Amino acid sequence: MKAGDDHGSALVEFIAFGVALMIPVAYLGLCVGHLHAAAYATSLAARESARSFATSPAVPQARSAALASAQLAFIDHGVDYPEGALTVTCEGTCLAPGSAVVTEVSWQVPLPWLSEIVVPVTARHVEPVDDYRSGTASWAHA
Repeated sequence: MKAGDDHGSALVEFIAFGVALMIPVAYLGLCVGHLHAAAYATSLAARESARSFATSPAVPQARSAALASAQLAFIDHGVDYPEGALTVTCEGTCLAPGSAVVTEVSWQVPLPWLSEIVVPVTARHVEPVDDYRSGTASWAHA
């Protein structure tokens, strides 16, 4: 073999460099997709849990409805619901006309295959309680 004879080595180099570059790019795409789903799930969970809480007839039912809505939002995006991620508070008296429900969903998203590296994701939503809300809904009995 002569010193300048590199017949066939371009293909080997192309495959080696191609694979070496494609694996990190594919992993980056996987991470971005995972974080994107987590961010959407978190945002949807905050919004829907506040809406469920604000439209419930009583506070005990409202808390369970808010939690169920948050869990469903995570399921819809293919993400496991992290226990304790949902916080619900009220501005004013809970479910009183003119008050507001504030929900916050906050948790740490682990990267795929690197669970020791986490990214914090938080969403907050304020949902006003209807000003014309009454203690008993007359329309519900009609």
